[in-house]
Amino acid sequence: MDEQDRTTERLKRPDRSQSRNRSQNRNRSRLEQPEQSAQPDRPSRSTRQDRLKRPDRSQQKIVSIDSRRGGHARRLRRQRRTRARPIRVILLVVFISVLVAGLFHFFLYRDQLSETLFRDIYSRLRYSFGSHSDEVAETFSYDDYMLSRFASFQNGLVLLSGDRLVVYGGSGDEKYGVDCGFARPALAVSDRMVLAYDRGGRSFVLTDNNSTIMDGEWGDVLYTVCMNDDGAFALISGERGYASVCTVFDDRQREKFIWKSGSHYILDAALSPSAGLLTLVSCEGGGDQLNGRVTFLDTGSEENPIAVHELPGTMPWGVGFLEGTFCFVVTDDSALIFSLAGQLLAEWRFEDRELLSFCAGDNFLALALSGQRDGGGELAFLDGAGFYGKTSYSGHLLSLSAAGKWVGLLTDGAVSVYGADTEPCGQPMSAADAKAVLMRSDGAALLLASNTATVFTPSTG
Repeated sequence: MDEQDRTTERLKRPDRSQSRNRSQNRNRSRLEQPEQSAQPDRPSRSTRQDRLKRPDRSQQKIVSIDSRRGGHARRLRRQRRTRARPIRVILLVVFISVLVAGLFHFFLYRDQLSETLFRDIYSRLRYSFGSHSDEVAETFSYDDYMLSRFASFQNGLVLLSGDRLVVYGGSGDEKYGVDCGFARPALAVSDRMVLAYDRGGRSFVLTDNNSTIMDGEWGDVLYTVCMNDDGAFALISGERGYASVCTVFDDRQREKFIWKSGSHYILDAALSPSAGLLTLVSCEGGGDQLNGRVTFLDTGSEENPIAVHELPGTMPWGVGFLEGTFCFVVTDDSALIFSLAGQLLAEWRFEDRELLSFCAGDNFLALALSGQRDGGGELAFLDGAGFYGKTSYSGHLLSLSAAGKWVGLLTDGAVSVYGADTEPCGQPMSAADAKAVLMRSDGAALLLASNTATVFTPSTG
């Protein structure tokens, strides 16, 4: 290497002496600065970072306390969710079950959905939730006719004449009416429906309190009709080759059951609350003696009757149910109580007294029997166990009616209301112009006169 290259390499190397002198001068200038201008020592970046890395004991305690509190709250929430989980599962299962059942019934009965069905459901809901409870009329006015028939209906009144059927609401106003031409009008009433028909004819009409549900001409002559509280009904008619025929319809007006009697004439019928049991009383005429019969039928089966009871030498008057638990049959000389299986449970004979009238409440049967020659008589009471009490009344009997837990008795001088315990409810009221009494399930009585019906509520004063 020549001299020029060595010189160039020396110039590129740093001068260590100069670097050392600059460092000494920098330190000397720092020491020579006056103390008043000196600023407080600032920690270096590495010192600050070390401090940040160190844990703060006070904050660590607060954080640990808060974390414990937060953990307790989380545990409580977890426990609540754990406890609520079975209830949610049960509610979900119930909801799914109801939904599946609703869909199943919808597809099963979709062909039977109609405006009449929905109107019937609406009528049931209105009556169940008491939309009629504020309707309190004291007097009903109407046009009376010679062959008019009356019935109490939803705290109102039903009037059937030969030309027209009219339903009056509880406030006394006319809610619905339909024209009909009946020669011998007759009525059957349930809690929700009214069935009017021409006894001895073929015409009939089924209504509720605001519309006609079913009407028409039956295939043969109609003898009588019965209806249960839900609106299922049975038509007893004639037919060529048979003494009587009974046709049962359910509460949706669908034909359900037919029974044809070859030799006995059906006098009356009764349907159980579910329309699953049909009880018929009939009579067979042979010579000078009448022979009654009681027949129990299962409307869901076309097999032989459940039970048959022969009543030789007696004339059946009527049949009915007590609370859907017992069946009663009234004849011209006795009252019989049966189980739903057709077993005879009790029998009460009238002895030497004459049966004048009878009616049935929710759980009792009331029989009006003749008394002394100067008028008056006895009102006897029976339930599922048989006879349990009686009371006396004065005057000549004009009308007898029962509903709920009460029975109303009208004589030629006054009207009296009795409870199912045979005790009178309040004092009798004079009713010189009344010709009939209709009991209501609320304990009030409708006194029917020529063109008015007055509400009588027994007082306890």
